[in-house]
Amino acid sequence: SPERFAAWYRNHRRKVTVVIPTYKTVELVDKCLASIFKQPSGRDLRLIVVDYGSPANIQDGLKALEKKYSEVEFVLNPTNQGFAKTCNTGLMMANGDAILLNNDTEVQDGWLEALQYCAYSSEDIGIVGPKLLYPSGLIQFGGGFRNFNAPKWFDHSYRMRPSDYGPANIAKDVLTVTGACMYIKREVINKIGVLDPGYPMAFEDVDYCL
Repeated sequence: SPERFAAWYRNHRRKVTVVIPTYKTVELVDKCLASIFKQPSGRDLRLIVVDYGSPANIQDGLKALEKKYSEVEFVLNPTNQGFAKTCNTGLMMANGDAILLNNDTEVQDGWLEALQYCAYSSEDIGIVGPKLLYPSGLIQFGGGFRNFNAPKWFDHSYRMRPSDYGPANIAKDVLTVTGACMYIKREVINKIGVLDPGYPMAFEDVDYCL
């Protein structure tokens, strides 16, 4: 329950760095950061925004955000290095645990407390992810699985189900967690390093989980 997560977090919270990769947008980054700072846990986080080669006007907008959010670190790369290398820039700067978070996400009440509680509920857990919702309220992601009807792809569980769909509200082991919101314990980063840039978009997070 949210109360249990919050109580655990007050007594056991770990250091976390949130890495937000971004490209060609300022508005989404602003909304994402605003949602994080609406949470009491926002002040506990180290936040790193990594832009990969956006046009000059976009990077100028991000520089303006840097003034608005003085607590946030902005890394503005001159060239597009791809998703994995952009995430890795932030992961290699991170201290403590890390969260990869897409720039088009807006976090909900108690998000960090729940993720960290679940991550430390067992020594065997290395990576956790939340249920993700579309703006409509329908489920986007509830864990990754191998789609045997499309064997070259890994699909999202419960996609397009209502947000309160029962099975999606039960914590479970999953094959993969999407990099859209991925909580990674420090022990995992120390053991296996960062994302493999040899994989194309949408497979580097799968490879990392496997």
